[in-house]
Amino acid sequence: MRHALVLHASCHGSTAQAAEHIAERLERHGYQLQVRPVRYQRSLVGPEHLVVLGIAVHRGRCHPEARRFLKRHRRDLADRPLALFALAVGPDPGPTPELMLSQLVRSLDCRPRAAPLSTVVFTPPEVPGAPGPEEFDPEELDLRELDPQERELDRPSIERWADALVRDL
Repeated sequence: MRHALVLHASCHGSTAQAAEHIAERLERHGYQLQVRPVRYQRSLVGPEHLVVLGIAVHRGRCHPEARRFLKRHRRDLADRPLALFALAVGPDPGPTPELMLSQLVRSLDCRPRAAPLSTVVFTPPEVPGAPGPEEFDPEELDLRELDPQERELDRPSIERWADALVRDL
């Protein structure tokens, strides 16, 4: 049986929600799964065949728990397939999430076999009534208080990415 470890570093829960969608899809493809917040993952000595890490990008920065995990487990990750996804949270005046993710990958000092199998950035749909990037004040928009339906992720895109991971292994 194939094993996968799906980790997430989430600010307000959307990255965790995306990780759950990915885990559901991997399970349909026959993977035995562990899904948890990255802060609870102390080692990589288990049978995981695939490691998927979800990273919240907020205000131009990748979640610090994800950075710490990747730095701490750099050597162990070199021996197993790694897939990274980022979830952009709110209109972000800083670097694009794509740039942040590419910088994170470069910081892994990847040797050819340690390079991530796949990287992707998911952006949540526009929140009804939310301000545009030019008028965005992060202090005024608390994503935790939004109705969950208003935070709904693009599940078809997430599922297509998870399916592509399985095909690429």
